[in-house]
Amino acid sequence: MMKKEEGGEKGGRKVLGGEGGRCWSREEWERDRGTGINLIVSDVPGDLNLQLPITGLGKHLIEQTQRRFTGCAIQRNSGFSRSLLLSMSTLSFLRNKYWVLRHGKSIPNERGLIVSSVEKGVLEEYGLAQEGVGQAQLAGELLLKELQLTNTPLDAVRICYSPFSRTTQTAKTVANELNLPFESPQCKVIENLRERYFGPTFELLSHEKYSDIWALDEKDPFLPPDGGESVANVVSRLAAALESLEAEFDGCTILIVSHGDPLQILQTILHAANQLENACSKDLQTRIREVTNHSILSQHRKFALLTGELREIK
Repeated sequence: MMKKEEGGEKGGRKVLGGEGGRCWSREEWERDRGTGINLIVSDVPGDLNLQLPITGLGKHLIEQTQRRFTGCAIQRNSGFSRSLLLSMSTLSFLRNKYWVLRHGKSIPNERGLIVSSVEKGVLEEYGLAQEGVGQAQLAGELLLKELQLTNTPLDAVRICYSPFSRTTQTAKTVANELNLPFESPQCKVIENLRERYFGPTFELLSHEKYSDIWALDEKDPFLPPDGGESVANVVSRLAAALESLEAEFDGCTILIVSHGDPLQILQTILHAANQLENACSKDLQTRIREVTNHSILSQHRKFALLTGELREIK
């Protein structure tokens, strides 16, 4: 049985499990939890405490996890035969570790055009420029090095990406660098990660018009450009995407490949949600609702990313 304990400054920790360090999906956990594996979350901020029986599959998990993660230590525990303590670098209220990657330089970037509608964004003619392919390859190499440094197994990695051609190509390039099959369940297109739609008034206009949109955001992030999406609109669908990932996976490293505005908005709300006081018992949905306000959303440009820039969420 899985048990979550609340405590410490940041509240409950996350659960990581799976044979050989692989993360479990919700379905797998429900299917396999009757095997006698017990995972109890530590209330030590920043740590993950896996408590497993010393016999059978529990013993196998301990041995495999020791080999795959750095800084592991088997310790005596009064409740169980032994426990395993792992350090996790992630936000305390999330089950998974997240990285974000803005797509590589695209043909619209080169041409200085705004392409934000799904209808145009999925077209190959608005995909990556040659420089953007190189940026995506470099991002994949950098991510692979980070995964190796933390001894993160590749089968615990997920790549989730926007359906636009420039993000799909970026995600596929990264998957190739990681030697992950792009058509496998580890790589997943998510509609809610699409580009922010700036409306028909701005579509295919010069990217210099972005400054007009961002000026509007600073005045009122709840007011959309004509026919487009406001910052608050984007928050709603990003929250839905994040909640879906958190419900599906535990203990994964998830790379989100998306666009400039959605990624800076995502970072804005997660950073603010992590700063909430007395939030130990608040779930993700509650946290995001509380930070969806003018003072926070109007400042999303502080988290801007360059094309091809990789960044850890922490």
